[in-house]
Amino acid sequence: MPDPSDAESVESFCRHLAAAERELTDRYIDTIHDTLDKVVRSSQALQLKKLQAFHDRRVAESKKKIEVELKESNRCLDRRTASKDEISRLRREMSQVIIKDGVQHRERLTAQLEQAKESLSQQQKQVRQQAQDRRQTARRKLDTEQVVRATQLAAEWLYSSPEATSA
Repeated sequence: MPDPSDAESVESFCRHLAAAERELTDRYIDTIHDTLDKVVRSSQALQLKKLQAFHDRRVAESKKKIEVELKESNRCLDRRTASKDEISRLRREMSQVIIKDGVQHRERLTAQLEQAKESLSQQQKQVRQQAQDRRQTARRKLDTEQVVRATQLAAEWLYSSPEATSA
């Protein structure tokens, strides 16, 4: 059995060694999770951009559809034989109806965009929370491993026989 002062020194050394190992591993955990966080955030930003681009495409298609409808309605009115004032009034009325429908369609598209953004935001929040939970779990595991490692090192140093190391 080693001298008590030597045993205390060895235990202190083993605790410092385990703490140094923990610090090194902790840095790796931070680096890994910081990189994960960065990748997740950039991916989420890209998802929002794609969602906005999809919305913009649908809005552009809607505008084109309105323009086509207006042209088609004007062509139908040109074929009618009525007074210029009557045709002008009918054009205004048809334009108002078509534009009103277009505005309502665009409002629906905007509402759908907002719903999709909200849903995506919730999903992204869950992903970030899962990443944070994994980081905390890794840290807790590292803390328990440090205690075990310090005990293991002390046992190896204190209770190994000098004959076994010299042979």
